[in-house]
Amino acid sequence: MKRHLFSAAALVLVASFAHAESGAAPATPATAAKASAASSGIATQYIDAGVRAQDDFFEHLNGKWLKSVEIPADKSTWGAFHQLRDDTLPQLRAVIEKAAMERSAANGTEARKIGDFYASYMDEARLEQLGAKPLAGELGKIAAIKNKNELPAMFAHLGRIGVNVPFVFFIHQDAKDSTKYVADLYQAGLGMPDRDYYLKLDDAKLADTRAKYQQHVEK
Repeated sequence: MKRHLFSAAALVLVASFAHAESGAAPATPATAAKASAASSGIATQYIDAGVRAQDDFFEHLNGKWLKSVEIPADKSTWGAFHQLRDDTLPQLRAVIEKAAMERSAANGTEARKIGDFYASYMDEARLEQLGAKPLAGELGKIAAIKNKNELPAMFAHLGRIGVNVPFVFFIHQDAKDSTKYVADLYQAGLGMPDRDYYLKLDDAKLADTRAKYQQHVEK
């Protein structure tokens, strides 16, 4: 099995390099190097030739990176996908800000929708002016609840519009049978660490935290 994996990996490497070097006309060294860098997705500079692929494929491919990488001070973990995210977010922001500033897109187009949505989100003066008024309808529905029997319907409604509620349902593939989907129930929407903060009434410290948390929520 290891031999087969190594053979497959070798074929991928050869194919990548062959694709990068192929062409209808001879290329200068600078052009060939640029084409190779653009065509190959394999970061060969991180391969540790001192580790055989059939012994530890992960260390073989990533050994030099693992030895040289420094985790940024503001991160607890680091890797290719973290770097991709950090690189992509500024690009995404630039696209959205451009859509918000340029008013040439026709009404109803995706660019106009994105631009208008972002502009409304960033209009702090308007948000401060409105305050909680846009939520009046939803807050009124919550205030109108008369008993516990009405809570499930309200939880379902709030969950559908993206509001955290005590219990959340998700649909996933069954971990034991991938041909089926199952509903998973999660506890959600608790602002304090665990149930003792809410239910342990004989603890003075928890009571103090509970009172301060209530004041915080009411702000």
